[in-house]
Amino acid sequence: MPVFLFPPQEQRRKEIMDRLRSAELSYAPAGMTALPEVPPGMQTMNESVLLGYGPACFERACAALMEWQTHRLTWLRLHADGPPRVGQTVLLEAFFGPLTWVFGCRVVAVTDSPAEYGYTYGTLPGHPECGEERFQVDFHADQRVTFSLRAYSRPTGPLMRVAQPLATLAQRAGSKAYLRNMCRSTRASGS
Repeated sequence: MPVFLFPPQEQRRKEIMDRLRSAELSYAPAGMTALPEVPPGMQTMNESVLLGYGPACFERACAALMEWQTHRLTWLRLHADGPPRVGQTVLLEAFFGPLTWVFGCRVVAVTDSPAEYGYTYGTLPGHPECGEERFQVDFHADQRVTFSLRAYSRPTGPLMRVAQPLATLAQRAGSKAYLRNMCRSTRASGS
C-alpha cells in the first residue's frame, strides 16, 4: 500500500522505516539481477556508461556509490543509515508537487573486490514496482571504469499495470539520472 506524506514529516518517516525493516521483499528470488535470464513476467533494463580511466577514477566511483550519489535527484530522496550493506532497509521519497510518495527497498547483495563494487536492492511492499536493481562500478583490465545498472521489474497491482507506460518512462528517466549523477560525482570528486 503506497504511503503519501503532505508535507514530509520526520516522525512519520521513522514510523514507515520501522515498519519496512520487518517487511518481506515484494518479489522472489532475491538476487535475480545476477541471473542471466530474465524471470518470467519481468521487464529488464540494462544501462551503462564510461566514467573514465585508472585506479583513481575507480576509487572515486566506488566512493560515490557508497554515498548513494546516484539517488541525489531533485524529485527523489533516499534515506539510509550509512553505505550499502546486506539487509539494510532504505527509504525513498518521490516528490509529486505537494505530495511525497514514500516507499522502501532492501539491500540484498553487495559486491566489493579490487575490480568491482556495487550493490543490489529489492522492492518492499508499497513500492510502485516489484523487483530489484543492481548498481555496479567495474574496473576493467584496459583501465576503463564503467558504471552499470540492471533492473528486473514489473508493476504492482492493477493501477500500476494501467500506468505501466508512465512507470516505464519514469524508470528510464531515473536510470538516466543515476548515470548522469555517477558521471558528475566521479568527475567532481576527482578534480
